Amino acid sequence: MEWFRPIVVGVVALAASLAASCSDPTAIGGTAREAGVVEQIVREVADDVPVEADQLPVVFVLGVDGTLDIEVQAGVAAALVDEVDVRFVDERVEAIDETAADLAVREGGVMVVVEEIPPEGRTFDLEVDRYTTADDRERLVVSFQWRSEQWTVTSTTVVSPVVTD
Repeated sequence: MEWFRPIVVGVVALAASLAASCSDPTAIGGTAREAGVVEQIVREVADDVPVEADQLPVVFVLGVDGTLDIEVQAGVAAALVDEVDVRFVDERVEAIDETAADLAVREGGVMVVVEEIPPEGRTFDLEVDRYTTADDRERLVVSFQWRSEQWTVTSTTVVSPVVTD
């Protein structure tokens, strides 16, 4: 039975390693990580969108380099289906009502432009542009931490007004 001991130790070590990787945010890569982070950003900004009692807040989302991955979009939309009317756009102009004098976001909503999400780490800061009208736009730094198997916003800081061309 001496030959059996190394096998048991190996199996236990492998099981412990797999269990640890399931709770490690670096193991949540790609679309799952991005979807969790974008979901929390949308929740964060949706809290400030005024809505009627029977309506959901409207939040337009744009990745800094254009479209977010379709799997990220699907994950965010599914997670927020009963909380926020999330709309993903490929360009800023899709979210802006250009006929409005103040160039407001369509349907009284808010638009967020999300910078590239770091591919790893348990904590990180992410820059996000928040826009409701030409006169109401800000750059935010949103701080994230992996807690209880999900991404949590630990703070949101207004850095400066967004300057656009």
